[in-house]
Amino acid sequence: MKVYSLESMRAWRSLLHPALLFVVFAWGFNFTVIKLLYEAFEPVLDPARAPAALTVMRYLIMWPLFAIAAWHESRFRISRPMLWKSMLAQFVASGIYMVLFMEGMRMAGAGPASVIISFSPLVAILLAWGLKLEKGSPRLVAGLTIASIGVALVGVNALSEGHGSLLGILLLLASALSWGVSVVMSKPVLGEVGPFTMLAVGIPAAMLLVVPYGWDDMMAIQWQRIDFTGWWTLGYLALVAGFGAFWAYYKGLADVGPTRTGLTQYLLPPVASILGWLVLGERMGAGEWIGLVCVLAGLALARPPRLDDPAPSEGGPTKENETPAETGIS
Repeated sequence: MKVYSLESMRAWRSLLHPALLFVVFAWGFNFTVIKLLYEAFEPVLDPARAPAALTVMRYLIMWPLFAIAAWHESRFRISRPMLWKSMLAQFVASGIYMVLFMEGMRMAGAGPASVIISFSPLVAILLAWGLKLEKGSPRLVAGLTIASIGVALVGVNALSEGHGSLLGILLLLASALSWGVSVVMSKPVLGEVGPFTMLAVGIPAAMLLVVPYGWDDMMAIQWQRIDFTGWWTLGYLALVAGFGAFWAYYKGLADVGPTRTGLTQYLLPPVASILGWLVLGERMGAGEWIGLVCVLAGLALARPPRLDDPAPSEGGPTKENETPAETGIS
């Protein structure tokens, strides 16, 4: 019994990875922060131009920090194949995804936005299984199904309250799909390259899309009219939900793989909905509370016991940290 208890704790610890729990709360609050940021920037910029302008500003703040951290992490040592893979993954994750996400957030409430984005783990998990990067199990499928039902309940209730538009939901759905694809693209890179290094060398590729998208809008900002709310929400977007959470997400992905990373992200909708209710007054209905219970129940069911596996060691890869060569994926 003592061994079972110890291994069960290890299984839960791998699912409730500290870095990923930080991501849940950082990104869960970020849905509310972005709505506050858009409101704060209304007096200084046309609301239709805010997503593009703020996206450029975010990366101009984030990238130098990633570059400094990458220098300490690896001195930018990276092979040419990993360089190209990092750039392609971040073009999708920090370019395509971010443009779609920021535009969708302008038209949707915090609750439904978090719900739609939470379908990205499903995309990542299914791709990881399809490419045989990870193995599925009946327990994981059942837990994933229950958690998905919970996410859907949260979304239906939020939409019925009028907290989003159809176009906004479609943009967020497209962003969720692109993020899910980027997760699977990033996992092989993280088998050989640290998170800071991958982000530092990859984000410039995303800037090829982001800068033309938002540079003129950023230059149109009336900087002297930005108030305290505008500055602190921008700081949160770039430093907490950006620099800190991006590193934590990819650290968790490298440690536990796409499946467990995706399962942890199912906590985003309830966290975002509760914070949206407390801060923005977006009332949570019975469907959202029931959805919260389903999400937590699904996570509990899907937790991988793996009682026969040894604890991860410092010296060698575990099954979920295999490199593409070890899994037969090139």
